[in-house]
Amino acid sequence: MTRMTCLPWWHARFAPWSGKGRVIVKSGCATSGGRVMCDPAAMQAAAEAFLRVKGLWKGSRPLPLTAYTLARYTSSEVGSGTPEEKVAVAEAAVNRTRLEKLKDVNQLLLYRRVGSRGYGAYGPIHDPSMGAPFGRWASTSRDPGVDDLLIADFVLSGKAANFNRGGDDQYGPSVEGDVHHPKGWAAAGLARRADRRNYWVGPLPGVDHWKTFIFRHMPNVAPNTPLGKQLLARGVAALTDRRRPDWSQLPVCPRLDAWAVAAISASAAAALGTWLAMRT
Repeated sequence: MTRMTCLPWWHARFAPWSGKGRVIVKSGCATSGGRVMCDPAAMQAAAEAFLRVKGLWKGSRPLPLTAYTLARYTSSEVGSGTPEEKVAVAEAAVNRTRLEKLKDVNQLLLYRRVGSRGYGAYGPIHDPSMGAPFGRWASTSRDPGVDDLLIADFVLSGKAANFNRGGDDQYGPSVEGDVHHPKGWAAAGLARRADRRNYWVGPLPGVDHWKTFIFRHMPNVAPNTPLGKQLLARGVAALTDRRRPDWSQLPVCPRLDAWAVAAISASAAAALGTWLAMRT
């Protein structure tokens, strides 16, 4: 359950490594024709070695290639974003993998289209020289930061516990210039998403929705249903309000004990039962 009254307990773990002063784990790899010209496994091994030297990766378990791939994706999509923004987009990739019934995030972001120039290599979504799509779901062009690597492994462990409320795609309105569009853009753009049964999951604490707008595919919720209309209106209201959300005054949540998690789960289950009863 995502609590709105405080930042998640793991914020304090990753915040020292996040932000504009974050440490980038440089691969030293050149890019040509949209491909990062190094073997992904070699880059993963070098990143693991860097973390071990810094005392940030211990024990015999290796840094998974899936974690390195996911870290490059979060670095490319969010850059110097907050820990919450990075967890939200990392979970989106994991959820997208499940939605598309793929093996893992490597299949989503690294081994996506057989025969493509981008197959088996990191890089952008599109071939910059030919304008042709690589078929990659999202960019993996940028080297990861320490925060990206630690967060990627954390998300893959499942410990983020559905922070992004099942989100499986992301969009950056301000990054792509849509912050300058007239107010009508929000309704039209989100309506097109809703036609494909995609709705905003927010608000999420610590996530600026003008930078990281997380969607969830809800195949059973048509936009002309009461719930669909409500979800669409909520997203439109968020993008019509041009003020950027400020989460700086929120405290960090205490980590819940097992009994508290069980109590919240029971409360959520009861609320869901009530909602379902009202709809039948």
